[in-house]
Amino acid sequence: MFERSWLDRFVRRFQDRWETNAQYRAAVTGVVGLGMVLLLCVCMLLVATTANSALASFGLTSSNNDANTQGSSGSRTLGGVATFPIATFPPFQTPAIPPVSTLPDSGTPPPAPTDTPIPTDTPTATPCTSNCGGGGGGPGTLTVSQSPNPWVRGQTGNLIFHTSSPNVQIGLIYNIPGCVTNTVEPAGQTDGSGNGTISYQLQSCTATGTGSITIFALFPGGTLQTGTTVNCKS
Repeated sequence: MFERSWLDRFVRRFQDRWETNAQYRAAVTGVVGLGMVLLLCVCMLLVATTANSALASFGLTSSNNDANTQGSSGSRTLGGVATFPIATFPPFQTPAIPPVSTLPDSGTPPPAPTDTPIPTDTPTATPCTSNCGGGGGGPGTLTVSQSPNPWVRGQTGNLIFHTSSPNVQIGLIYNIPGCVTNTVEPAGQTDGSGNGTISYQLQSCTATGTGSITIFALFPGGTLQTGTTVNCKS
């Protein structure tokens, strides 16, 4: 039979006591912990010693600084405080205020105003009266009336015609005060009885005054030109 060595017997005995004796386990654990703490302290001491030696070789330890400080017995004169040039400004001088005086007249006369050109009156047609254009060998006769009276801005004015011939075509030129001339041709025509009404929408430019309307009546025998006036109100 193979004989165990002393190491095997020690391990076997340690295993038996560890498994069967709780106090033994506690004691061994405490001894091992204490040993680990002592080992760590020793390692820290070694590391600190090595680090101090390395720092001392570079002259970075406090002992070297103290030695240098104690070895220096001389004194050193401090230099003067650095000065910087400061710009100086002369005292502010209040500017003199020029005396107030009245400016002399230039002597140049003011320009004379330019006269506004006077507009030339627009020729108006002869007002139409009853049976205007009739007689004298003309192409026909024409009568005209208006409704309402006066014509009002923004509303509709009517011209009422009667011609001596049926189906006479009418052309109109409106000259309403305040507005530009407006030509409407053809504006309408009379019916088979010679009657007809032509309406006109007064624009927003209509001013109060008297307007004129030129009338062209196209009779079979020729054109009759006449006119009438209308009273307008803005």
